[in-house]
Amino acid sequence: MITKKNIVQHSLTAILSAGLVIIYFLFTKNSSNSSFLASSERIPLDTALKYREHFDNLKPLRVTHTGVFYSDPEKTEPLEGFVFNASDLYEIVRENHSGLTPNEVIFYFGQDGEAGPSTDRHGVIHIIAIGRKNNKLLIKDKDTVRNEPSIYDKADPCPPFCGTIKTE
Repeated sequence: MITKKNIVQHSLTAILSAGLVIIYFLFTKNSSNSSFLASSERIPLDTALKYREHFDNLKPLRVTHTGVFYSDPEKTEPLEGFVFNASDLYEIVRENHSGLTPNEVIFYFGQDGEAGPSTDRHGVIHIIAIGRKNNKLLIKDKDTVRNEPSIYDKADPCPPFCGTIKTE
């Protein structure tokens, strides 16, 4: 159940995380990170594969899991991504409980505890998706009785719930 306290806690975590990311980008030398305008661009498959390989080589985030059916031995691997339920994203974009239609969806990083063996401890990472319209987060439900804003946590980490980007 989403309570006002939970929303405030998640919002504060999201704001803190976003602030840290902005501070990081302010002090990095990569000029492409210096713009504060959100934009997306279509990229070719070979560029996507290059980005994935570079990320995999750095291994900055980890995930501990017991397989898709939760029956394998526990193992820790590089976190490759997150799988979102498309209907959750549809609600955020097309049927947002705020009554507004967002012009952006922002994905915040969050953490809930730690996992992994003592030699490879890492945070349990969450991705929180929230619609945004004109730089305002859509965090309220227009139906005060329902009181379920269109805010979603990621569905599942990848691995184990992921496919492989193939060039074929």
